[in-house]
Amino acid sequence: MTPLKVSLATNLLNLVLDPLLIFGCGPVPAMGVAGAALATAISECSAGALYLWLLLRRRLVRWAGLVQPPKVSELLPLLKGGAAMLLRQASLNVAFVTATRATQAMDKTGVAAAAYAITNQMYSLGLVAMLAMQSAGATLVPSALASGGAENGGQKN
Repeated sequence: MTPLKVSLATNLLNLVLDPLLIFGCGPVPAMGVAGAALATAISECSAGALYLWLLLRRRLVRWAGLVQPPKVSELLPLLKGGAAMLLRQASLNVAFVTATRATQAMDKTGVAAAAYAITNQMYSLGLVAMLAMQSAGATLVPSALASGGAENGGQKN
């Protein structure tokens, strides 16, 4: 089973649970928005459990490794890199909130804010595409370099 199949299965589960829990059916009461949240939570927890089961079955992780906290020396490089990413994301969030507030203050009709929201969504879509390419590159480049060496750009002699 691959991550794509896990994602497909859990999204299908969410697709089935959403209308059932939102509108109710038989003994299941209608829960509205809370039902949608519950359906999503059940689906996400199912995905997590399925991934954990797969990792344990393939012996990629051990139960002992899951409950043992990591050493501080192992965490320091992650914390250093994570702090930079946290600072970047926090500054982006402050910038977006500031821009949204300034846009809403420009005109009381909300037209400027709507235009800004559309532009922000287009930016987000572009960001998703860029992150997808970045993830693919982060996976493929080291693999190519490892198979052929860094000296010749990953090409075998």
